[in-house]
Amino acid sequence: MQLHLYKEMADLEDKHWWFTGRKKIIEQVLCCLPNTPVNNVLDIGFGTGGMCETLGKISRKIVAIEPSPAAVAFAREKCPQAEVWQGEISNYPGTTFFDLVTMFDVLEHISDDAAVLKMVYQKLKPGGHFVFTVPAYKFLWSRHDVAHQHFRRYSKNELHQLFTGNSHFLVERLTYFNTLFFPVVLLVRLMKAVIGGDGSDLTILPEPLNFFLGWFFGLERYLLKFFDLPFGVSILCVARKI
Repeated sequence: MQLHLYKEMADLEDKHWWFTGRKKIIEQVLCCLPNTPVNNVLDIGFGTGGMCETLGKISRKIVAIEPSPAAVAFAREKCPQAEVWQGEISNYPGTTFFDLVTMFDVLEHISDDAAVLKMVYQKLKPGGHFVFTVPAYKFLWSRHDVAHQHFRRYSKNELHQLFTGNSHFLVERLTYFNTLFFPVVLLVRLMKAVIGGDGSDLTILPEPLNFFLGWFFGLERYLLKFFDLPFGVSILCVARKI
């Protein structure tokens, strides 16, 4: 992407309702992990650093990997306390083992997701956790996925099968989320499929509406304290290295 697009992304991650609501949900899940705050976390696909504040609340040290040099520049400015490394996890030179590895809406961008799962396993300490999110349901595939260079969308069963090939991971939680907006997202995707539209769903909205949507989306964190959600636009997984 061009440099100005990374600047827009950096601003969007701090303001857009989808990002702000998702941060609240992820923070709730991470804070419920045992032994938090952890000593260190490795975030793969750090982008422009939008998850910096959230990860800083649950880990004493943040190490981040991001392949885009332009995104790394913004991430280092936004998150100076993190060790941000430019490259892929496959050639990350660090020898540290981590209490926690995170990937937030990154796995769908990678062609060989099973290979990445094995690399994550190698970076974790025994008993360490892997927490990640991905977009859900193939029938929600749209121009948004094409524009953001996704290889796939997942179902819970597909993620279970992905972990079946690596018996050293124990899946502790696998739940859909972004459930409250699911009917709206489905309707919008169907309408765009029929009448067309731009490639991204991340439209800037008037501030009062943007604030309300972020607040409403974030309410799901209270539901997730007590039970998994049966469907949604996204999936969240918590797995442990055994």
